[in-house]
Amino acid sequence: MKFKDFFKIFFIAFLACVALTACGGDDDEPDDPNKGNGTEQTGNYIATTQVKTAEVGNETGKNGNIRTIYEDYNNKYKLQIGNGQLLLLGYIRINGSWKKLYDCNAYESDFKYSDHSGYAIMSVGKVNGLSDITKKTIIPEPYGSMYLFPEIQPYYGYAAKFTTEAGETKYLRIYIKDYKLYESGTLKNITVQYQLY
Repeated sequence: MKFKDFFKIFFIAFLACVALTACGGDDDEPDDPNKGNGTEQTGNYIATTQVKTAEVGNETGKNGNIRTIYEDYNNKYKLQIGNGQLLLLGYIRINGSWKKLYDCNAYESDFKYSDHSGYAIMSVGKVNGLSDITKKTIIPEPYGSMYLFPEIQPYYGYAAKFTTEAGETKYLRIYIKDYKLYESGTLKNITVQYQLY
């Protein structure tokens, strides 16, 4: 009789464990059921066909907000702001180190546009959102600073292009969704949405 009672208690405990395990949360599914289905992602800033959101500025260091949007072994491209302009800056790896493909101190006629072959960014004007940006950047020869340093305007769209080490051209669309100012009124940073298209 004691064996039967022990067996019943064991069996009931086993069923309770199975029921609790089956009903427990597994945290495998996101809180928002739309995540992962082509909706917005944040955190990893490398551009993909999924919409990403990032704060972009010109601060360096651990908490900096200059965003690397593409990197392969030989090429790297960053988004940042400077002097009220949206900058797409290119780098190339030489002897194991990154070398800038631009001169921050050169302006207009002194600027070496040939150093920018393979990448550019331009404003497409005011848009309602990222999906309104359908134009792809086509750079005329010769081209001026409007294809490298477009002025930042809230709720504007920007079309960019860059080249990978394999020679593939990638097109990136960018939408300025929000901005923050310093107390002095100068631009502190912008919030952008972006994706490859």
